[in-house]
Amino acid sequence: MSKYILIGGGGLSKEVQTYIKKDTFLGVLDDDDNLKSKLKEKYLGSLKDIQKYTKYDFLLCIGNVDKRNELIKYFENSINKSFTSLIHEKAFVDQSSKIDNGTIICPNVFIGPNTKIGANCLINNNTFIAHDCVIGNNNVFGPKVCINGNVQIGDGNIFGATTMIERDIKIGSLNKVMSGVNLLNNLADKKLAMPSKTIITNI
Repeated sequence: MSKYILIGGGGLSKEVQTYIKKDTFLGVLDDDDNLKSKLKEKYLGSLKDIQKYTKYDFLLCIGNVDKRNELIKYFENSINKSFTSLIHEKAFVDQSSKIDNGTIICPNVFIGPNTKIGANCLINNNTFIAHDCVIGNNNVFGPKVCINGNVQIGDGNIFGATTMIERDIKIGSLNKVMSGVNLLNNLADKKLAMPSKTIITNI
């Protein structure tokens, strides 16, 4: 049975703790010392203490894309270890789809056939990803995102809650799509998409 250590002790970490069995949850590593009083014995130390726990499985529980990138690189270069994937038992992932290491799939997510999802993504509650999509690494999807068929997405994007992406759309990397956007056209790199006529500007 896997034993999990959660990297990050914020709101996302609290949610992920409810996804795993209590006897598999070892604790949290986070640089915020204030968590000691809240987590008590479940606070295992700062991120500098990772080396002590390399025999366990790590779940990436930080929502900030830039911070996630830093930690992914640190894990790969310093301790030669990848984050562990977690697929909630109430999520549906078609057997023909592929999910890479480190991706967390939350409750009530639907992932259709022949879809590929890269490493270290976060797919929040009630998100729908249709057939034949290709999604890169370290993308963060808020709750109730809807991605229609044949969509291609690069790396390091963040999609706010209830974002809708039309079929056959191609999205680059390092974009921020705000909550409520209906994305009907392709999106290049480093763009900010906002609702109300989906205004797109450079970041």
